Amino acid sequence: MGTDLLVMKIGHGFDHLDTDGDGSLSAEEFVRALTEFWSSTAPDAPGNWWMGRPGRP
Repeated sequence: MGTDLLVMKIGHGFDHLDTDGDGSLSAEEFVRALTEFWSSTAPDAPGNWWMGRPGRP
């Protein structure tokens, strides 16, 4: 995978985690993302993007 593609994928995932769109993760967004990642079954929950696009190996 090329570096540019990797950066695009990381940016796309980050956009889901940065729920207020300010370009950074607040402590609240960080905690919410981790909580959702481990406890949410909703595929569209922002936290489910913590390790990349949901449903992808």
